[in-house]
Amino acid sequence: MEYGLISVVPAVILILFALKTRRTFEALIIGTFVTYIIIKGPGFLTAWIDSLFEVLTDQDVQWVIIVCGLFGSLIALLEASNGTISFTEKMASICKSAKSSLVVTWIMGMLIFIDDYLNIITLGTCMCPLTDRYKEPREATSYIIDSTAAPVCVLLPISTWSIFYASMFFARPEIAALGFSSATSMYVSIIPYIFYPIFTEIIVLLFCLKLMPKVGRMKKAYERMENAPEIQIKKKSDIPDGKKGTIWDFLIPIVILVILTLVYGEILIGLIVSLAVCLVMFLPRRLMTFGEFCDSFMKGFCNMIPTLAVLVAAFLMQQAAQDIGLPQYIISVAEPLMSPALFPAITFIAVSLLTFVTGSNWGIPAACVPIVIPLASAVGADMILTMAAIVSAGTFGSHACFYSDATVMTSAACEMENMDHALSQIPYAMFGAVLSLAAFLICGIAGL
Repeated sequence: MEYGLISVVPAVILILFALKTRRTFEALIIGTFVTYIIIKGPGFLTAWIDSLFEVLTDQDVQWVIIVCGLFGSLIALLEASNGTISFTEKMASICKSAKSSLVVTWIMGMLIFIDDYLNIITLGTCMCPLTDRYKEPREATSYIIDSTAAPVCVLLPISTWSIFYASMFFARPEIAALGFSSATSMYVSIIPYIFYPIFTEIIVLLFCLKLMPKVGRMKKAYERMENAPEIQIKKKSDIPDGKKGTIWDFLIPIVILVILTLVYGEILIGLIVSLAVCLVMFLPRRLMTFGEFCDSFMKGFCNMIPTLAVLVAAFLMQQAAQDIGLPQYIISVAEPLMSPALFPAITFIAVSLLTFVTGSNWGIPAACVPIVIPLASAVGADMILTMAAIVSAGTFGSHACFYSDATVMTSAACEMENMDHALSQIPYAMFGAVLSLAAFLICGIAGL
């Protein structure tokens, strides 16, 4: 059954409820209930439960739950070893001002490009204590971290994001007909036109250099910090002898995590080995007992439960949006407006809207590619620009949606309320999206 305009109703209710209450999890659950009430009527609860079990038994969802939980455990162990304090003090000797602390956060985000989860958790653990020293609000730090996660990953052809998009595009016969020798060479050709992440990184750098005005909730966050008392930062000198971890207690597990993720292309392997390394490093030196190690492990995992609840609810909302036919409806509305010149720009709008509403930054592009690419070929649109528009839109959804996995993970890594992070960064994300839309329009009309 086709629901037409009604398919948009759950998403509108979800967004309005979240903005009014600033409660992400509850908004998502209400959105899914409304969806299945529309689909099944009085039998909506049975349909909702069936969908929930379908989501929970999906291997990708199970992977996210395990990875996020183990990330929480690793963070807790690094903090319990006091290695993070040594790292922060070392970084503080390099970063002498608030501006330099933000710029270093941005640079590190550009360097950790393998995977967005790896980027977010590593930077959240490393840099929040440092920026706290200079009374930079967590809203600012989380904005930088979130902006150097997916946006950086899609700009480099060896990240998990680029591999996903490259393989998805190259499997289409319309793309294969363009004559590229490999999926990688094809992806490299579209990188200069992936406008959203390019503009995002420029905006973030200007923000770090204090050249971008503070607006909305970000401005209020800075005003709050101006009036806040001096932040008490735990120092290494405050730690009892025998419990003073070194900078290596922080760096070695993190470096091993990064290297193994790069080598195996699987962050879960890196996490498991890093946790084992923590055990080998911390216990023999009596930084903690075995019982304290286990307690920290479980405490860190449990600390991620609110984050995992939001992520599972977001996956459930994605499934509900598919069941009610939201992607198909949005594409059907956009299709009559499409011409060769306007096709990339309209694709960017349509896919951005879908990723923002559903939070499905990989699922929506995957669902749209089989529809959009053949349509682009049929109307004679520029295929390079069209692919770039899809990647840009998926990146925007990951960055801007307040219940996307990247947004929720960033909030958790920075230990702040999810809606505070999401709403403080949205003006900057929207500015990047407007610039990107203008660029797609200019390139499409100019035939570039």
